[in-house]
Amino acid sequence: MSVFSRLATSVAVACLIAAPAMAQDAEAIRTAKTLRDRALEGTIAYDVVEQITTRFGPRMAGTDSERAAAAWGEEFMTGLGLQNVRVHEFPLAVWNRGVEQVEVLSPFPQPLTVTALGGAMATPAEGVTGEAVIFRTYQDLLDQPEGALEGKIAVVLQDTPRAQDGRGYGSTSVIRFQGPTEAARRGAVGFLLRSLGPTITASPTPAPPRSATTRFPPSPSVRPTPTSWRAWPP
Repeated sequence: MSVFSRLATSVAVACLIAAPAMAQDAEAIRTAKTLRDRALEGTIAYDVVEQITTRFGPRMAGTDSERAAAAWGEEFMTGLGLQNVRVHEFPLAVWNRGVEQVEVLSPFPQPLTVTALGGAMATPAEGVTGEAVIFRTYQDLLDQPEGALEGKIAVVLQDTPRAQDGRGYGSTSVIRFQGPTEAARRGAVGFLLRSLGPTITASPTPAPPRSATTRFPPSPSVRPTPTSWRAWPP
């Protein structure tokens, strides 16, 4: 068989393989368009989000509001005609949110609106006081050597870029995931970051700071910072 005929055969085989894939893609596109059109005819998706967020509010795992939301969801989906709707129960360790309070003491005292990161350690009963070291970006914090923040509170002001596909949030989530540990590695006694969400400047009542989780790697050489918050200025 010549080189030309082998090439022609290869192209023919490739076309035969590609044809079903293209047909399948076309069918998937038609199905997606049908689902989209049906969704636009009603408000059921928004109704679910509205009920979950306004009726039950925060729904941390293991809390009464989480269980109430699960029971409501089971009833709601059953009412839609869905089958095999069940609520599964399983044991888990629960982190309880306490009372959060952060204040700037000097030179101009003012309170901050804050929420603790999920999984953050509690402060001692007397709280934590320290000099705030401001970092415009998370990288500025990482550039500090170990021990540079001994006894201080690290504050990262990096903002979240606006993006419809969510990449802005994804690019800054590392701050809450690893920031407290990196601050502790440098001797900090507390960690504060700007709320990872778009800044709402037009609203007279800005959105409250959004909560999410943080995590601490098991390392005997690094003691996690006892406080980790997201904050908005008042």
